[in-house]
Amino acid sequence: MHQNPMDVAPAGIGSDPASPLIHKLFNELLLAVFSYVRVYELADNKWYKLLWVCRLWADIARGSTVFWRSLSITGQRHRTWNKYVLSVGLALSGSIPIYIAISETSTEQNAEICDLLLPHVSRIRGLDISEMEKTKDLALRILLDQKMPVLQDLGVHFKTRMRPCGPHHTPSRRDIGAFLWNLDRAQFPVLSRLFIGDDVSLSGSFPVFSNLRGLALSNCFTGDLSTIAEFVHFLTAHPHLEELYISRYRPTIPDDAKRLRLPATLRKFIINDNAYYTAPFLSLFRFPVHVDVNIVRALDYGHFGDVRDMDRDDEHAINVQHALPTNRNEVLPILSLVDSIEAEHREMESYSLTGRTPSGHSISLTGFVPEYPIYCTRTYHCFSDLVDTFRDAPVVRLKLRGSYSSKVGKAHWQDALRTFPLLEEIRVAETNSLNEYDPRISLIEALQPRTREHWEARDTLGESDEHAILARHLNTLAFTSAAEHNEDEALADTLAACLRSRKEAGVPIEHVHLTLGHLTRPKGVAHEVEESDARRVEVYTEALYSLVSDLQLDVVSKFQYMCGGCVRT
Repeated sequence: MHQNPMDVAPAGIGSDPASPLIHKLFNELLLAVFSYVRVYELADNKWYKLLWVCRLWADIARGSTVFWRSLSITGQRHRTWNKYVLSVGLALSGSIPIYIAISETSTEQNAEICDLLLPHVSRIRGLDISEMEKTKDLALRILLDQKMPVLQDLGVHFKTRMRPCGPHHTPSRRDIGAFLWNLDRAQFPVLSRLFIGDDVSLSGSFPVFSNLRGLALSNCFTGDLSTIAEFVHFLTAHPHLEELYISRYRPTIPDDAKRLRLPATLRKFIINDNAYYTAPFLSLFRFPVHVDVNIVRALDYGHFGDVRDMDRDDEHAINVQHALPTNRNEVLPILSLVDSIEAEHREMESYSLTGRTPSGHSISLTGFVPEYPIYCTRTYHCFSDLVDTFRDAPVVRLKLRGSYSSKVGKAHWQDALRTFPLLEEIRVAETNSLNEYDPRISLIEALQPRTREHWEARDTLGESDEHAILARHLNTLAFTSAAEHNEDEALADTLAACLRSRKEAGVPIEHVHLTLGHLTRPKGVAHEVEESDARRVEVYTEALYSLVSDLQLDVVSKFQYMCGGCVRT
């Protein structure tokens, strides 16, 4: 039997004179702790157990209406308990605006939930309905037909069954059982953010919301906006629109489509689709530098019928460049203005390239690596995309993060260093250790000046002085070392040899920053761990101190979650 959060807590910690410290915590601090735990213990409402610790904690939580302004129900477990928690939260929130999130609930649950919410619709400020199974849910329809005068954030999506179709689609891939929604502007007069997602189809015209600042459309259908020109005309009717996100949302692009202009107020744009639709879409616009652009390049051609399965070429379709139009520098002038690039691999599934301008604006390209053929995940690296995409940019900072499952060799680094001759800082973090998947070693090799034999043969090879020593402006090098004594001596010696050679060649690296983490949980008592960390610092200090002007060694003594030999911060 569940304990009632409205009940007075039983005598316990709070009434025990032997533990008075519990009464000395500030109410604001306790509420901050409660709020933090609620975020990370949302499942099954486990965070409510905090209210049963003592009378004081229960009274503080019950007495704060702000603490109850966000109410969430997820899943079909503990149906009675979740209903009770919602009713308690609605009561304790008083009359303040509330935020409601409902996810993965059944039609029976939704009927009960909506009965509780209907008396409070006038104060719902945020409503998120997600991951629903049944598009013929009467309770949800009744709820969404209500007038909500203070609603600012609204999101509705179901579990994906409906897809926009390419030329090779099969009828079975499109489910007509969508959630038909007659969206009415008068219902939500102050709406500022709207997300229409999977399996939602507007039955009437798409109304213009004068206060709309953010719009997200994913796998949905908006009947009267069937062409790209109609869609853009609709967008420009919103005087305050700042953010636009489209994912598998496909207004028709005719072959003779003319150049279009997005709203001048736009500050952030995200598109998530495969190259079949993304490249033609982007080619119609010119994105000002002040617009942050994120292009997520998917591989799901077959699912959408964009190409026949027999014509798929996943090996060459990995590159995110395929999602860029041929006139990419004209469409995205930011590509030639970034001075900082971060390349990140996420496990073996995806990677991203993010470029930033001196003013802080960004362009991000995300690609997904196919599972088959399996060799793609091991042989692929993002440097070909990185070099070709930002070839014309004055890059001075480069960071590679998470490359522990793909090979980045010496030749790849050399290509990048030649392409970006103004580089001043290179950082490599979260990588594998001293093996073929360790890009630190291949970078050190690429930074190493040529041998005397190479200098003597240089005229024969036709190599210029400019390329004989790469990254002449490089003054900062930063690595993460997570393998402890397994790599410390070898990495320190290899790095020292490179630093010494560059110093002798007149192109020294002045600043070296090493973060020394733990690959496994440190064993032993505290003083033994400290001694081990001190020995690690000593290894690098002895090898590198005399070769640089600034040597920074940060020891991460606290064990952090590791994966594939990389520190996860």
